[in-house]
Amino acid sequence: MVVCRDPDEFLAATTVWGNPVRFTPTRQFRTEVAMRRIGEVTCLRTKATPTILHMGEATHTPAAFTFSDEGSPTTTRNGIDFRPSELFVYTGAEYYHRVDHAYGYRNVIVPRELLAVPLGTCRIRPSPRSFQWLRWVHIAAMRSLASQDDLVRALFACLATAEDVVPFQDGKQTGAILEFVRDIHTRPDVNERTFRRYCNRHLGMGPQEYARMCRLDLARRDLASADPAQTLVRDVAQRYGFGRGLKRFAHSYRQRFGEPPSTTLRNRLSEIVPIAFC
Repeated sequence: MVVCRDPDEFLAATTVWGNPVRFTPTRQFRTEVAMRRIGEVTCLRTKATPTILHMGEATHTPAAFTFSDEGSPTTTRNGIDFRPSELFVYTGAEYYHRVDHAYGYRNVIVPRELLAVPLGTCRIRPSPRSFQWLRWVHIAAMRSLASQDDLVRALFACLATAEDVVPFQDGKQTGAILEFVRDIHTRPDVNERTFRRYCNRHLGMGPQEYARMCRLDLARRDLASADPAQTLVRDVAQRYGFGRGLKRFAHSYRQRFGEPPSTTLRNRLSEIVPIAFC
């Protein structure tokens, strides 16, 4: 298990996502992740802090099956609620993922040719027996006690016994939120009051609060990769719209990341090495 305290560190460590990905943690970021490759299949076990994730669209990704640990809270993907009894099947569609509490989840990432069945991004509710089998097989695989065939058979059982399939559909609300999450400087063509309601429903906060969090994240990324001898905190703050209140920027930054911006600048992130497959 590797502990990551920065979203870029997590993405660099796992190296399995072929899409553009952006994390917006709603509090100080901390993620624990373990990864194991079983033949052509990759299994991950992750514990994460509350966050909003934006996954860009991709056309040539493997199929990814995601399910929460038992007892974890409900999560939301494109406005669709996912409970621990349900399975998220991902095949490359753009989506955002919101969770308001610390949670644990597991992934099984499979080349599509191994499944040989048509799949779309959707939520399914397998039979309790087949879903529990998938949980057991995943736990065994993380301990090198299950094979690639065991994992594929468990996934087939879940697909074959699905009692409820909800495909991802781009409704007006989802389209507006995705457009905003994709580019925080772009306001979709929606009434301002209506858009605030969309944001509160889908993101759990208003558009200004979300945009401010994203700008702080971008500032941190620049500070973490900058040369301290050639960069001023003030310049980075101004770059992201915080120039009129440097003290306020420093206070907000410290609340969000647990350290002042000057510390991030001095302690540049070292080169991140992907974690080895267990």
